[in-house]
Amino acid sequence: MRKLLTFTGLLVLSIHLSAQEEKVDLATIEKIRLEGLQHSQVMDIAFHLTDASGNRLTSSPGFFRAANYAKQQLTQWGLTGSTLDPGENSARAGTCKSPM
Repeated sequence: MRKLLTFTGLLVLSIHLSAQEEKVDLATIEKIRLEGLQHSQVMDIAFHLTDASGNRLTSSPGFFRAANYAKQQLTQWGLTGSTLDPGENSARAGTCKSPM
């Protein structure tokens, strides 16, 4: 009986502690929301990585255009030490040409 009572007490205490409400900083959430809605660069970045760079097969010119653009953006944002990994030199690497 004592073990059951102790277990029940610990269970109630743990439920009570886990149910405490988390303090939310609404001002910070609003700043993040406004930044995303008013100053978003996602469409510009997506355009450069897809349409402007072209096909991105391994070691193709489009791949290097997209990779260099990403590295340049990271540097502009203040992130240092970004490098391009050499990757694999596949026999199939290069540009994609239509067989027709």
